[in-house]
Amino acid sequence: MTKYFRFSKRSEDGLQTLHPQLQLVARHALKISRVDFTIISARRTIQEQRKLVAQGKSKTMRSRHLKGEALDFAPIHPTTGKGVFDRNLAIEVAVAFMDAGQTLECPVKWGGMWLNFEDIPHIEMIRHSPDRGEGQRPKQRVGQGYENPRENDDQAARDAANRAASIKASRAVLSVKGAR
Repeated sequence: MTKYFRFSKRSEDGLQTLHPQLQLVARHALKISRVDFTIISARRTIQEQRKLVAQGKSKTMRSRHLKGEALDFAPIHPTTGKGVFDRNLAIEVAVAFMDAGQTLECPVKWGGMWLNFEDIPHIEMIRHSPDRGEGQRPKQRVGQGYENPRENDDQAARDAANRAASIKASRAVLSVKGAR
């Protein structure tokens, strides 16, 4: 029996606001994921982002959501068919996103692996910036900081691949623990 997941109209509407490469990654992730998921947030307006920062649901006004380079997802519970915030199901979806990003040469990073602010539903693109040379750190602009100053895209892509492998290993361990 072959599983086949499809995005809802709401997810499709959100996808249309995203960067074309991220749309492809999301579609491929849905195709290869062992867990169905929905897109709950895509491109945001400045007003939406301000509100989320004020509520403590986001930590920055420099969100990649503002450029259409990030999305938030919710795994669909396999029994109830409803979106849930379940870490184990989210890991499955995140692995699919990272695999899809590597396959399509558009690596992504998962907010569930951030140290300072764990953002489990968050996926964002790792992109080359025109102000960076190969193997160089981003140039610091006066009055402008970076959320992650070591984010060299080539290193970040390697890190994403390593994290994907680590998550796959974690998934195997979680499966064994769950079987006991």
